[in-house]
Amino acid sequence: MRPRRTFQIEFAPGSDPRWGLVRGRVEHVAWGDGTRFDSLAELLRFIGVTLRAMEGPSGRRRRGAGVAPVLRLEGSLRSAC
Repeated sequence: MRPRRTFQIEFAPGSDPRWGLVRGRVEHVAWGDGTRFDSLAELLRFIGVTLRAMEGPSGRRRRGAGVAPVLRLEGSLRSAC
């Protein structure tokens, strides 16, 4: 698996994707950028913005290229699961 396109998602208790109730935290594994989300739209927006940031001539992350601000999560999601 390529960590460049890998995200770790932690759903909060009570989330039920079948009913559109999703909230929790998401982190891009390779970069460590992460944010909290309160809807499927917010989760997909973070993933989409992060993947678009990888586009470009070198295929490397472009900082400041219209990327939505993200929060640095306290600790690692890997240890929270």
